[in-house]
Order: sequence, then C-alpha cells, then structure tokens
Amino acid sequence: MLLAVLSRPIPGYAPFPINDPTLNIGCGTGSWSPDGTRLACETWDDSNPARNDVDTISSAGSGGLTRITSNPLGGHDVPGSYSPDGKRIVFIRYDANGHPAGLFVGKTTDGQLRQLLPASVDLNMGVQSDWSPQGNEIIVSLHVTPDVFGSIWVIHADGTGLHEIHIQGLDCGASPSAPNAVGCHGVHWSPDGKKIIFASNSPATGVNIYIANADGTGLNQVTQDGGSDDPTWGTHPLAH
Repeated sequence: MLLAVLSRPIPGYAPFPINDPTLNIGCGTGSWSPDGTRLACETWDDSNPARNDVDTISSAGSGGLTRITSNPLGGHDVPGSYSPDGKRIVFIRYDANGHPAGLFVGKTTDGQLRQLLPASVDLNMGVQSDWSPQGNEIIVSLHVTPDVFGSIWVIHADGTGLHEIHIQGLDCGASPSAPNAVGCHGVHWSPDGKKIIFASNSPATGVNIYIANADGTGLNQVTQDGGSDDPTWGTHPLAH
C-alpha cells in the first residue's frame, strides 16, 4: 500500500511505500508533528478491524510506523493535531457503526489515553480536533443534540471547561428548520491562537470558509462559491 498513489511522477511529490498489503493509511485528517519529522495518520485494515489505529509515520518517507492507539470497538480512530510539545495527539474515536465514541488524547510515547468527552457527546463525523498553540485548549465541532447542526466548542486539555464559541453573525448549531441555520465544522486555530478558521454549510449557501476571532467576534467570510471545505492555516504570519 502507498500513502500516496500517483499515476505518474509529479515534481515535488514523493509516494511513501508501506510494506503491508492490507493496511490503509489516511493522513487527510491528521497533522505534522511540531518538529516536522512525523505525520499523525489514521490506519485501518479492511480484513482486520483490530488494526484500526492512530499511527505516526516518518515524514522522510522511510516508513517507521509507530502505533499510538488501538480501537477496541472495531471502528476508526481519527487523529487531530499534536500538542505543541509533540508529546500527545488528540483524536476522535468511532465505533464499528460509525457512531462517535468520545474525544481522547493519547501520549505519543506509550499510548496512554485520557478521555476528554464521552460517547454521549455527538461529535461531527469526520471532523478534525485541533490543539491550541498555547497547549491549554482543544477545539472541535459537535451537535448539541442529534437534530441540530454542528457548532464550535472548546475544552481544556485536561477535560474540563467545555464551552461553546458563539460565532457572531452565523447561527451555528441551530435547528435545520430555522431560517438562517448553518452547520459549523472543520475548525482550526490560527498559528498565534488568536483566530479560528472553519467551514459553514447550509442547504441555501453550500459550504464556505470563514475566519473569526477566537471569542467568536470579527467574522470574515473567505469564500463565496458554496463549494469550499476543510480549511487549515499556513505558517506565514497574518497580514495586518
């Protein structure tokens, strides 16, 4: 299996060979380690659900998979980002039916887990959780109840202090029957932790990218095409 499969060589791209014929590796929801030497990725084996894990892989393309988690429920563990010191990874666990089974933090050294949110919290399927640059908070999208759109929430890295970021100017997390209701997901901190970037979707407008201050004020719409999703930040300082 290849981490990247290319029909022909493309300058600047390098496939990572994985010498395991049944192992799949997905890094689209994962992240780079703070020192840039490893990638946190989701791995799964369609023939063996016991191999559904979060692993890290050398970014040099030399293999070297290191298992961080092992999902006992037969579902997927979807990695978010590393802690700023590189010692922990936040991830969302799903059961074999694709239902969220909690938000967790795993140590990169020994795989020891801490559960931050229980299975009763309806985390958005396939969303990414993101660690703040200061290391004290984790941001994620969830449904307050199953019948409403997603909204943006923050929890302390020790599992306390769960609270919503109310986006001023968008009705995130409202009922689909509300006239201006939208779902907000795919949220990330800016490199300095002062802003957030996220996607907002509704049947009327499609999916677009927004930026706001970390407290939900100062909303700015980045895209207008209704087909933009999965935003993230670069490392270049923000222009003022």
